[in-house]
Amino acid sequence: MEVRILDVIKKLAHDVDLDHFTTEYCCRRLKSEGIKFLTVTLPTLDAALLRGLEEGFLDRTFVHSTGLSLTCVAWKRKSLRYFSKFLNEIFDCNTGLLLDSPDALSIYCLRQFCAFAYKLALPFNEDVVEAAEKKFTQTDAGLNETIDWFFVDNLRKDFETYFKETANKDINSILAENRPRSSKGTFAFHKQYTVKNGVQWYARKTLPFDLDAMTRNGKLNAMTGYKKPYPAVKINDLYSQKGTEDAQKLSELLFVPKDSRGPRTIVREPYEALAFQMSFNTFLSNELTRVTEGRVNFQDQLINRELARTSSLDRRWATLDLSDASDRVSHKVMSRIFQHSPGLRWFLSNTRSTHCCLPNGEIIPLNKLAGMGSGLTFPSMSLLIYLASVRALTNALPLTYKQAMKLVYVYGDDIICKTNHMTIITQSLQRVGLMVNVKKSFRKGSFRESCGGDYFKGENVTPIRCKLSSCELSFNQSKMVLSIQGDFRWLQTERFARELVKGGLVATAEVFYASIEAETGPLPEVGGESPILGRYSILGIEKEMDKTGLYKKYRCLISVPRRDEGDCCPYVSLASKLQRVKKLNLLDELLYGSTTQVHQNEVDIPRSVSYRRVYVSGFRLMG
Repeated sequence: MEVRILDVIKKLAHDVDLDHFTTEYCCRRLKSEGIKFLTVTLPTLDAALLRGLEEGFLDRTFVHSTGLSLTCVAWKRKSLRYFSKFLNEIFDCNTGLLLDSPDALSIYCLRQFCAFAYKLALPFNEDVVEAAEKKFTQTDAGLNETIDWFFVDNLRKDFETYFKETANKDINSILAENRPRSSKGTFAFHKQYTVKNGVQWYARKTLPFDLDAMTRNGKLNAMTGYKKPYPAVKINDLYSQKGTEDAQKLSELLFVPKDSRGPRTIVREPYEALAFQMSFNTFLSNELTRVTEGRVNFQDQLINRELARTSSLDRRWATLDLSDASDRVSHKVMSRIFQHSPGLRWFLSNTRSTHCCLPNGEIIPLNKLAGMGSGLTFPSMSLLIYLASVRALTNALPLTYKQAMKLVYVYGDDIICKTNHMTIITQSLQRVGLMVNVKKSFRKGSFRESCGGDYFKGENVTPIRCKLSSCELSFNQSKMVLSIQGDFRWLQTERFARELVKGGLVATAEVFYASIEAETGPLPEVGGESPILGRYSILGIEKEMDKTGLYKKYRCLISVPRRDEGDCCPYVSLASKLQRVKKLNLLDELLYGSTTQVHQNEVDIPRSVSYRRVYVSGFRLMG
């Protein structure tokens, strides 16, 4: 399946109402520079925009994390020569300073165009993979150099005091309540290996997980009726290297597409070890959520998103993001924190991979606790962030520990704290080896981002990004065609087109629909949460029949953004917003000019009016 990338850019420019002058400029650069103009150059402008919202001016010397400077595009005075339609609504073109009232819709439209292909999961060349591998090893080698061990001891005492029940749990109780389980897509190293060119090569195979066989010496629990696993289970024997003097518990480093900066590094853990790691993951995640009353959570991103939204209005809370967080959690640090916690310490001693096999066949010892992909990483990282942040607030401010616990929210490596506490917490995280990503942390301006939600002065300015991560992608520079292959190409492309329609980017979605239909033939029309492969209607329709079999009512969700009484809504209008809309001229136009009345999210349509599908840009219809 092929998608003409120039058509995508032209239709996207049409949807966000980008001027013709800038559109032609972008098409010329795309033809000459290739896909990197979309995946690297334009995202640099998006990153510079966010820093401008934070710092209060558009920085001409801004350098993206890829090393690309904002000087890669033409300037006119203190603003860019192109994209001026949007930038002049955000920054003063003469001084470059942020306007007193930047236009949220312009921010959204500019971000949508620039960040559209930022996460496109294109394959990486060998140089990029080698750089990612080198970064992985360098980060691990220098992990314990900046650790403040006195501070870590204080964190251990806090854990044993304020998480007492969690810390004192023994391994029998943990495994009885959280049974080891398998996880999708995992493999184990077979015990036997061969030697080729001086390198040990291990055969991998999927192994069945027989918990009863591994715990056959356990006692039958009269209360629950199943066997309690003992800590005497010798996991080392299940996946250690055979024929070596020192048994090395081994994981494997892999690379998966992430974004234009490079691949994401993950580790593939041995199957049996991962099954027990998931017990650790479930236990500690539930305990952290319980003790912190949901301030550390692993399921509901809406908590952090709502805090980010409200903070973009009142600036009470700051949002912090960490760099390579999963690769910076030290094994020694977590061992010190779990020093007097028998159950948790057992998992670190028995289920953690001590060594990692790199793609080039080299085996290195690990200083980190584990990489992304291990069941040990995520809850341990959240616990370390929370303990370090709360202890720092307790030391620096006249607060009790219980009071400080209510001032930090953690979801993975997304942290939310009070704006005036950001510096304190940043310094405390550095003391345990973690690093705050300053370019993605916000406290000064009216922009906040957390858990995938981006907000400016209360408005959702999160762009829709093209990833297609489950497909096999390639780009043909001569034909300017994006090739989408793989078993999931139709499904992934259709679901992405559906998101575009929901976001009002209807013309852009049409390009992807046309590519699907070139292989499948015409798609049916679908709406709501339909799992059927099809064209998503601009109106999600639920039809009600009366006794005569005629349509009595259409219940509609308007999937285009609008301006109402000066308030900018640059995102999909939800059903709840219909209650606040006084006039729905859009519906009148779509439904043959019929008179409509809005009440409690429902639109009554006369029976004589038939429904028709009309594709209209939501941005074009905004008044």
